[in-house]
Amino acid sequence: MPHARDFAAAVEGFAGVRWRRHGRNPAAGLDCGGLPVAGLAAVGIEAADSRDYDAGMPPAEFLWHMCRANGTEQPWSDCGEGRLGLCSWAGSGEPRHLVVMLARRRIVHVDANVRRVVVVPASWLDGKLVAVFRLNGLDYGAAW
Repeated sequence: MPHARDFAAAVEGFAGVRWRRHGRNPAAGLDCGGLPVAGLAAVGIEAADSRDYDAGMPPAEFLWHMCRANGTEQPWSDCGEGRLGLCSWAGSGEPRHLVVMLARRRIVHVDANVRRVVVVPASWLDGKLVAVFRLNGLDYGAAW
């Protein structure tokens, strides 16, 4: 079973990949839904996935369903490396975006404004984090 750190490292390796609507392949581009799907694929896990959504503003119900189909919701105190974060956009309260949490208080996400995958400080989540998930098929146990 791949470790959550392997998944986080794979997703962090996508930094600089361009944004692409419904993108699931890092060679062609990713959107926020494609980021965890491609990361899981990189460590050998097939994710429950759909492209039946508006990639510019994914419906909250779609993102909740995607997160729950691929993981288990955790307390916010469990927001460590390899967790999937469900986020709102600037104070809206409605989940509209996915991020992956990295070590050293950083996250990786697809920033549609700069049209690429970026790594930013976890403070980007301030006031935006709605839920935290551990993903199915990853080992969240002891470090390597």
